Amino acid sequence: MKSKTSKTKRILAVVLAAVCILALCFAALISPTGASANMSYSDKTNEGSWDMVSAADWMGNVNGALKLSEISMPGSHDTGTQYVTLPLIGRCQDSSIPQQLDMGVRVLDIRLNTHDDGSGGVALTISHGFLDCKERPYLAAESLSFDKVLSDCREFLKAHPTETILMLVKHENGDATPQQVQDALAKAFGDASDIYTENRNPSLDEVRGKIILARRYGEAADGLEGLNFCWADQGGEGVAGTPYAQMEVSPDLRLYVQDRYEYGLQDKINAVTYCLDNSQAKDDSLLLNYLSTKGTSTYGVPKNFAADMNKWFIEKELLSGKNYGCVMFDFVSEGLARHVFATNKYYA
Repeated sequence: MKSKTSKTKRILAVVLAAVCILALCFAALISPTGASANMSYSDKTNEGSWDMVSAADWMGNVNGALKLSEISMPGSHDTGTQYVTLPLIGRCQDSSIPQQLDMGVRVLDIRLNTHDDGSGGVALTISHGFLDCKERPYLAAESLSFDKVLSDCREFLKAHPTETILMLVKHENGDATPQQVQDALAKAFGDASDIYTENRNPSLDEVRGKIILARRYGEAADGLEGLNFCWADQGGEGVAGTPYAQMEVSPDLRLYVQDRYEYGLQDKINAVTYCLDNSQAKDDSLLLNYLSTKGTSTYGVPKNFAADMNKWFIEKELLSGKNYGCVMFDFVSEGLARHVFATNKYYA
């Protein structure tokens, strides 16, 4: 009798475990993105004249004669990851692209996954590594397409014509060649005048109301050019003597990049600080300074690092009139964006 009771208990335990697993799977199916990332820092800062400026239209108060590289611009790392599979390790933003643009973000980090479109071409969706980004917070939701990202950006610029968007486009996942990626992008852009595709450092007035293409998908023989931002990967936890690397983009533009995404917290703070205090951004040099890191583990939790990095950044004093280049955040907020764009000289 005792043996029969023990057997029954084991069966019940197995059934209960199976029910729990199914419940967890169902929960993941309903909401793969997890809870909202509640940052613990205050993003209220005193930014002088910029306090009264709408974050959605801040470039309207920047001198249009300035080159792109002469403007301090807030950006978002892995921009399209609001809804992403395995959010614990893959989620880097808790706001949509339209929300980020309204917050003042002007540099978008777009990562592409390439697929066969069924007619011999390539379809483009957004990913973070092998993780799929979604349009809505469900695993069964459609993948976030590049066409949707492009449409959101165009709608924003139509409503805010004083602004520009610097779009970094990287081929993150999939087997497409650079030429196939470029052809798919050209098809998505269409024959439009609102995409800036020259490999040249433009003035703000030249690109107001436009998306500036910066390619990170390699070189292709024909078609789009865009700013050549194909920098070498900066993975690895070994601390570099100088945190940024540099490369020539074009005869009139040099790129400096700090993207040490496998540094521990203090090493990352040191790297960002070095680039802020010794900014290489000027009329012929553009700086990309990433606050994002996953730490030294194989799979880190971006939200945990962002909470500390963003709290540190919002409290760091930045100098008015100093050019800090593009400052790239995980879990960007309007306060963080204002802290960056308020360093630009206010142009009434």
